[in-house]
Amino acid sequence: HGWLGFYRNAIQVAHPPLFIPLLRCVLYLGHSELLLRLAPVLAGVLFPWFVMLWVRRFAGDVAGVCALLILIFSPGLIRLSIEVRAYMLAFLFLSISLVLLEEALERRSVPYVVWFHMFLYAAILTEYCVAFGVGAAGFYGLLRLWREKMPGRVRTVWVAGQAGALGLYSFLFLTQLSLWPRSAMDWLRSGFLQPGDSAAVFALRGTIYHFEFLTGMTSLGILAAAAFIFGSYRLWKDRSPLHAM
Repeated sequence: HGWLGFYRNAIQVAHPPLFIPLLRCVLYLGHSELLLRLAPVLAGVLFPWFVMLWVRRFAGDVAGVCALLILIFSPGLIRLSIEVRAYMLAFLFLSISLVLLEEALERRSVPYVVWFHMFLYAAILTEYCVAFGVGAAGFYGLLRLWREKMPGRVRTVWVAGQAGALGLYSFLFLTQLSLWPRSAMDWLRSGFLQPGDSAAVFALRGTIYHFEFLTGMTSLGILAAAAFIFGSYRLWKDRSPLHAM
């Protein structure tokens, strides 16, 4: 039924629509399992590399290599990489956008700001879980623009790009999220703070759970969460308070 009908069908699932046309293009090449899993696998291979490039810029080569190894050997991310799902592709787009953001802010370059937002938009249209990363990148970029003397063109393009990101989320909300019945979202309740819950307990439990997912073990998750807190403190004190934040 044309592009409009295609979009209406793509938003039937509880994810943004970009992964659906990508799979549709793959189906033109063949229907084998290998082809269908190829995009997530490639994204899972490339995503840690771009995270390493990003981390090493503000925390050094050792930290960059450690980030690479943690992500490559994470049981949770390996599992996501072999599933026909959009998560790893979204992580890849987000990691590329973070590298481009550093380039844009250091070079004070309008083209890099534009490219940063292009990959940011791709991440937004691929998975909703990147909203936390999108918000953090926007907050970080805003602090850098406020603290450093950036050319007026860079500031203008940045504001326009962030307005575009808000517009994308508004469009997805109006055409997809707002149409879902409340009962369809019950399975996500544990991932958000509920009335009457302790914010401190929720934050601690959620942080440990994320590291448990990353490492594949509860005990390792607790150790990784503790290392994360310590590493954030050292990053704040010795190298880059903005990145630590």
